[in-house]
Amino acid sequence: MKINLYFKKLFIFVGLLLSACATGVPTEKIDYTYALCDGNSKVWMLKSVSNGEIVVEENLDLNGDFLIFYLSGKVIKGKLIDISEQKGKIGAYEIDNENGYLTIEFPTEKWDFSFEFSYEDRLVLYPTTKSDNVQTLELVPFPEF
Repeated sequence: MKINLYFKKLFIFVGLLLSACATGVPTEKIDYTYALCDGNSKVWMLKSVSNGEIVVEENLDLNGDFLIFYLSGKVIKGKLIDISEQKGKIGAYEIDNENGYLTIEFPTEKWDFSFEFSYEDRLVLYPTTKSDNVQTLELVPFPEF
């Protein structure tokens, strides 16, 4: 009798568990736009450039390249001095949140990346086969002093 009651409770529990998984409640999609541009604009420092496991360039100070992403879809790339003199490379970006792709189009080239937010302060861009840029880029937010 106790075993029969045990199986009834187990059957009800498993039934509830399965019905909870199959109710068709839609899940919300992640929107990386605000992580990339903070709702207005965000300055990212290009921390390192690598070919696979080999680091080609590393930036540990403010002399390297920066990328500024705007909520409007505009992006500017360049050194701080160039950006301040309005000589940065200007382009547009688009995020495919569903598939995890970031496309950056400059007048003469198109960069296509899959991306990964690693921790809260690091963005890694992995080039796809469609990209004119074949290097992996690691970006960090503008450093606090």
